[in-house]
Amino acid sequence: MNMENFYESKNSNILTEAVFYPETATLLLNIDNNVPNLEIKKKEAEKLGLSKKEEFHFTVIGSNTGKEIIKLLSSLNEDKKTDLIGKIIELNQSIKWEVVLKDDFYFIENEYNDPDPNNSEITIPEKRQSIIQIAEIKGLDEFYKKLNQK
Repeated sequence: MNMENFYESKNSNILTEAVFYPETATLLLNIDNNVPNLEIKKKEAEKLGLSKKEEFHFTVIGSNTGKEIIKLLSSLNEDKKTDLIGKIIELNQSIKWEVVLKDDFYFIENEYNDPDPNNSEITIPEKRQSIIQIAEIKGLDEFYKKLNQK
């Protein structure tokens, strides 16, 4: 079965790669860039001046939550910190992630203040706009429940 057929079937699961980044304590479900049918919203994206995204993913643990996890980890000694990171990695690997794309789309706009790579005391404001597609992610509730227990 090719990836286009995967997308067209509303009840099919999309192949994902769950990646945990210990340095930022973030977790993304990466998907094949050929899976989303970009033609569905192409005209609308062009009218909004949006460009094609280079990669597609679902955020399970985002940067704000990751910062909170890092803050919590900083209060632990190295052994406990390493142990907890290992438990998060094991938890991620134990989840049977299943993603099904829905026919619901939304336009979102967020403002970010990223640190200047040349001067950590300065932030660079940036407005990002996207058309997002809603997905059902099986395993998400289980993951969050077990993560909170850890």
